[in-house]
Amino acid sequence: FAITRGQRGDRTTLHRQLLELTDEVAERLGLEVSLSLSGPVDSVSDAAAEHVDLAAREALSNVVRHAEASRADVELMAVPTGLTLRVIDDGCGIDTESLHSGRGLANLTARALELGGWCTVKAAEPSGTVVEWHVTNITEERS
Repeated sequence: FAITRGQRGDRTTLHRQLLELTDEVAERLGLEVSLSLSGPVDSVSDAAAEHVDLAAREALSNVVRHAEASRADVELMAVPTGLTLRVIDDGCGIDTESLHSGRGLANLTARALELGGWCTVKAAEPSGTVVEWHVTNITEERS
């Protein structure tokens, strides 16, 4: 399963990208998805926005493939010191033994590290999984 990115000829805001992504997941896959944004999320660099978009796609793809969830909440918070993406589902939870067996979570971590950040995955209460992805280098353009 893959959530693919469409072709974009012009610059699309990060807010718009995430809105399109959550709408696509809800419409195509029947998963209830909410999107919450706080802070100046559209003021990040294009490079950081692309990483956020790809991280959200990977996290939601994992929800669809593994979680058996009926709902996912996507939260993006921008503050002067960084950006935090949180994807929370109400699924079956995560098997800590399998955390390092696939490429998806490794990709999320690598993307975060590239922008001076980190990624954590933990159980949600009362059920489900929380993926938290935080980056600090959000204003510099990267080549």
